[in-house]
This record gives sequence, C-alpha cells and structure tokens, in this order.
Amino acid sequence: MKTSNNVDVAQDKLVAVVGKTKQIQPRISLNPGPRHAIEENTFTLPTCHVTGYPTPVVTWRKLSSQFPQGRVRYNNSALQISQARKEDSDVYTCSAKNLFGKAEKNTMLVVVSLPRFTSKPPSKILSMLSSTVRLNCSATGDPQPIISWRKQGGQLPVGRSQQINGTLVITNLQQSDAGNYICTATSAMVPNYSPAIGGNAALARDEVIQTFFNLGFKAQEIVLFLVSVHGIRISLRHLKRILRRLGCSRRRFQSNLDEIVEAVEKELKGSGSLLAYRAMHQRLLNQYGLLTTREVVRHVLKIFVPEGVEHRLRHRLRRRVYRSKGPNYLWHIDGYDKLKPFGFCIHGAIHGFSRRILWLEVASTNNDPKVIAQYCLDYVRQFGGTARIIRGDRGSENVSLAAIQHFFRRSCDDDFSGAKSFMYGKSTTNQRIEAWWGRLRQECADWWIEFLKNLTDSGLYNDNNVLHRECLKFSFMDVIQTEPHKVVLEWNVHSIRPSTNLEAPSGKPDILYFLPESRGSQDYSIPIDVDEIDIAEHMCATRPQDVVLPSSN
Repeated sequence: MKTSNNVDVAQDKLVAVVGKTKQIQPRISLNPGPRHAIEENTFTLPTCHVTGYPTPVVTWRKLSSQFPQGRVRYNNSALQISQARKEDSDVYTCSAKNLFGKAEKNTMLVVVSLPRFTSKPPSKILSMLSSTVRLNCSATGDPQPIISWRKQGGQLPVGRSQQINGTLVITNLQQSDAGNYICTATSAMVPNYSPAIGGNAALARDEVIQTFFNLGFKAQEIVLFLVSVHGIRISLRHLKRILRRLGCSRRRFQSNLDEIVEAVEKELKGSGSLLAYRAMHQRLLNQYGLLTTREVVRHVLKIFVPEGVEHRLRHRLRRRVYRSKGPNYLWHIDGYDKLKPFGFCIHGAIHGFSRRILWLEVASTNNDPKVIAQYCLDYVRQFGGTARIIRGDRGSENVSLAAIQHFFRRSCDDDFSGAKSFMYGKSTTNQRIEAWWGRLRQECADWWIEFLKNLTDSGLYNDNNVLHRECLKFSFMDVIQTEPHKVVLEWNVHSIRPSTNLEAPSGKPDILYFLPESRGSQDYSIPIDVDEIDIAEHMCATRPQDVVLPSSN
C-alpha cells in the first residue's frame, strides 16, 4: 500500500513538471560554410546545434544525391564522411523535428586535392660563378596550387632572381648564392596545410606579405604588388586581417631599445657609419627586422655620432631638373672607379623615371665592353625587354652594349629607334647615375676606401705587387660585392620625398617601376625575343673572370 502511494506521488510530481514545461519548436545553429575537406581524408561536417522541447530528432540529407554508402556515420548531431571524394562536394541539410515544428539549415562542403609535386629540382646543383641557373618545380592540385621559392636561412638574391611559372631563375651567380632553396606548393583553399620540399611547411602568400611588410611597404602598395607581381588577388581589408594575424603592426609593436642600440652600434663599426638616420632606419627594418620610428633612430645616432649630422649638413647638394616619361624609357649606365686602385671595379645602371637600381656589379674590370654588355644582357633576359634609350659615356667600354641596343631596336619605328636608342654624353651630364654614386659613397664606398687606404698606409698592401692585388681581390671580392647589394635593396624600397620638380615623382622606386599606373605613367619597355638575346650574348658578351692567384714558381 505504501509503495502504491509513493508511485502516485511521483506521478503527480511528473505531471506537475510537464504541465509547467513550455512547448518549444526546434531551432538550429549551423555554420553555413563552405568547409573544405581534403580528398581521401576523414572529415566531419560542422555540428548541428539544436534546441527545442521535446528534444528534436536530428537527421541529415544531401541535396543533389544519396549519401555515399558505407562512408557516412553520425556523431553527436554531426555528420562524418570517411575517405572524402570529389563527388562528396555538395550542400548538406541538417533537419530537426519534434511534435511542435521542424527547422532546417544548410552547410556547404567542398572537397579539394592537396598539392602534389609533379617535378622537383635535383637535390644538388653545381653551377659556375656568374652563370644563370634555373630551378624547376611544378605541382598539381585542385585548386591549382601556388608555387613559391625561398632560401633556407636567408633571402633570394635581390635583383638577380625571378620566379616564372614555378621556375626560379637566378642570374649572375655569386658565391653568396650557395645554400638550400625550398620550393613550396600552397593550396589557397587549405591555408593551414602546405607541403614543401625538405619536410618544411610554409604559407607562401603569408611569407610574401610579411616580406613586403618588413621592407616597409604600405598596405595599399602590398595589395598592388601581390596582384601585379605574384598573381595573388586579395582586398585591402583582407590584407589587414592577415597582417593582424601575423602580428605585423608598426604602431602597436616597437622593438626593444636595447636591440636597436646594439644593431646601430654594429653598423657603426662598418660601412653603416656613413648612413644618415633615414637610411639607418631603413637598414634596421630590412636587415634586422627591427620596428622603430625614425625619431628614435635619429636620437640614437645623435648620441653615438653627433658630428655625423653636422658633417652631412655641410655637404648638401642641389639637383638639376630632370625629366623622364616613365618606366624603361631611359636607363643610365656608368662605372664607379673609386675602388679601382685596389682591383674592385663597380658598374651599375639606374632607371631614370623611378630611380630604381637595375644592376650593380663588382668585378675585376669595368672597362671590358663584353663584360659591360653581359651585365645588361643578364638584366634584359631576366626582365624580358630593353629600354627605349640607354645613356652612357662615350668610352670604349660601351661599344658592345651600344651595338646590342642598336640591334635590339633596329626594327622599331619610334623616334629613338636604331642608332638613336643609345645616347652618348659626358659623364658629368649623366645625372641620374652620377647622383647615385654620391649615395653609394655616403652609405658604403667611403668606408671601404678608408679601410683599403689604411692597409696601404700600414704597409700591409702594395698596389705594385701582383700577388698583393690578387690576394686582396680573392679575400674581399665576395664581401665587397655583398655590401653594395645591401644599399641597392634599401634604396629600391625607400621612400623618395616629394620635391618641387613635378617631373620627378615621389614614392618608392620599386613601386614607381613596377606600378607606373599609380603615378599616371606607363611602361615603355621594348620586348626582346630570347633568341636575339642569345645571339647578342654569343657575339658581343662575356662574363668577368674569376680571381686566379698567380703561381709561386
């Protein structure tokens, strides 16, 4: 009897609870996607979060066809697909139903194929100095993967490397180019997975963005470069989200002052002692990855070298008005002979409109016309074209280059075709390159001139001794080749301040050169066929000889 009473009491309580409970129609929370599954892998669709009373019954269905047999199972309101295939790409519907209603939500699944290499470069390549090497790499996938290259523990050669359809081309090989080069195939649909040669994983797009950021480019400039140079199309808003995710912020993050002071002290011990605060700021950013303001760098330099500011103020130069229509309309070439007494001969070219340095090479000669022609042909081959006009001195070193330029422009019909395409002039009137030599001396060459003169004054070096000259070149050639390249890198990405000369646009040389539309200009280059470049190289060019020590016999 007592047991019966207990049952009645429990039943009465249950009826009371049920009577107070609200009747709730089903509601669903589901990520609409699209979600990306990797082919042949197991993938779980987003969980279908359901509310309602009584508890709804959850079911799934595929929009366009039946579920794959034997590869689907439920897991706590989530649908799991094993060994995903291309035909599994579809819209999937989660349905929740109880006595008081029904609700449905859709989510999209896209099955993608991971990048797979179809060709890889050999594990080891031996190449001659000053030659051109091509590293081939290709991959397949769905969508088509993005191929990129990087150098392990360093950066790709500046101004001498180019990535074309997965192939890395390095011209004018230097000893410093030796190392491990890694080809990466990245799927844009699967941004967190990117197989690469050597077991490394890297986000090609993110690496490119971070490199541009570290070089000091603004967000809008990075967007333009990604589209025009790398074929990566993203919005400015998306780029800013990526930069936030990578922790790239110049305002919120500043490098430790001790690291900045240490880097400045290190630079002041070498040719960096010639840098003004703007150039030093650029070097700290590019070479050390340090984020700080120009004002901080100015104060640090003022503490260490207060006489440097006064010295630079006394040597300010006034520039003549200069005019150039646009990219590749006019190239200026010239040799720099301040280090020539010690066996280091520099030759360079600057672009008239953007002031971008096209090449800057150090060798045992800058008077051999075939060597000068080779410098230009290496750039023409890499770039795929030549300028409307090349301007140089009326010296024997430019004879071969002038002939090649006439050959390239022989069939053109513009005002500067044929023989007019190479313009001779006095060295003092070759304004663009002559002005830049002053920059090179300020930021690099002056330190080396003093260093090498000190060797002479101390009796350690005799320029009349052939063995001394060759030993000096053998010991310092690689180092002195590297130093100007640092200056070139910093120059090409630094900001040129606005001036009263409207014909000389302000901005970064790389931006002005590769994106002339941003300044209302256009590219004036003349495309050159590879066969013509090969003919010119065979007939009129040669690479500088390596340093060879004379026999002791």
